[in-house]
Amino acid sequence: MNLNRAYQWCALWLALLGVASFAVAAEQTSAGPPLVLVWALPALCTGWYLSAARSFVLPRAAVNALLIGAVAYAALQALSGLDVNRFAELVIFLLIIKVGDRRTPRDDGQIIALSVFLAIAAMLTGNSLLVGLILAAFLPLLVATVMLFQLQAGWLRVQRHTPSVAPAEPPKWASLAVPGLGRLLRRTVAAATFGTLLFSFLVFVILPRGVGENFMGTFGRVVAAGSRTGFTDRVSLGDRGLISESQEVVFTVELRQESGENLGTPDGVHYLRGAVLDSYDEKGTWYAGRRGHTPVPTGPRELAVPIDRSEGPIIEQIIRVPNAPRGEHPALPIFALWKPVSIEIPRRGHIRLFRDQQVHVMESTGDPGPLIYRVHSAVAPPPGAPRDQRPPASIDLP
Repeated sequence: MNLNRAYQWCALWLALLGVASFAVAAEQTSAGPPLVLVWALPALCTGWYLSAARSFVLPRAAVNALLIGAVAYAALQALSGLDVNRFAELVIFLLIIKVGDRRTPRDDGQIIALSVFLAIAAMLTGNSLLVGLILAAFLPLLVATVMLFQLQAGWLRVQRHTPSVAPAEPPKWASLAVPGLGRLLRRTVAAATFGTLLFSFLVFVILPRGVGENFMGTFGRVVAAGSRTGFTDRVSLGDRGLISESQEVVFTVELRQESGENLGTPDGVHYLRGAVLDSYDEKGTWYAGRRGHTPVPTGPRELAVPIDRSEGPIIEQIIRVPNAPRGEHPALPIFALWKPVSIEIPRRGHIRLFRDQQVHVMESTGDPGPLIYRVHSAVAPPPGAPRDQRPPASIDLP
């Protein structure tokens, strides 16, 4: 086995897989093709051929100028927000520049580290099957590349300190044939990869889910490749795909009686109503028709908006929404115990009251930040009051 040739191919493929994994993962968050593959992979292969086969390296002044340009471009991109994609683009620029600056084994070690950063960026960006397959091939290749790098760097270090070697400065990457090295390397890589996977599986099983999930906010939040469980205003019947669980908090509720006593208990169950899907289309999708609504304005002060007559015991609900919709007149379903009689929302906008569906939607004028509103509900009809009769539902099927 030729040590230098094996290392060169492994390191090149490691860098290519690192760039490809991020490009495929980034495609999940955009509608266009992975443009990174169009320019990054050819530039990487060209630079590697020139540095490995032709021993061509960029002048130090050119390397410094390219590094300054890459950092300046990344700084301009970060002005509009810092995320994984912008960080990975900077890593790709640095990787291509370092390929043209391979003067010592230390430069090759930095290339390996940058390739690992791109693989981590792919994990934080996408979770599709193709990304998983690329990363599955990346792991054993990384183990093999690191082992070959250590052997090659150690051999060069010995050659530099051997007095009998002429000339005094040996080639940057010399060829070294080692009998039996390939078989031993394959066994070691297989054992190391299996041990890493086993340890990762044990950590995944032992650690509870959701620990540190929102530690970095939206930075590194993976976009789901399929459906996610949670609240939605549209339900499509018969859809298939990967289903993942969302741990994001929609809102929290505090329940109190008229006297101020807290009704929250670990075993207490309260059903909140906030959205009714009453329309059905030919594609098998249920959605909210939102017909016959009455707009009621709200203001920055907590003013009670009357909804219905107050009959029966009143329960106050204090609902805290951590991430209320923003933008141009965003709509927010108002959840409440049945039957709400008044609503207090300290946000400028208006409430749409849908009498047919008995649901209420808040439309804000774009005030940022979390939202806290109060709802008073009559939870039981008074004795002798007639119960609401629900008309029979019918669906016209072809």
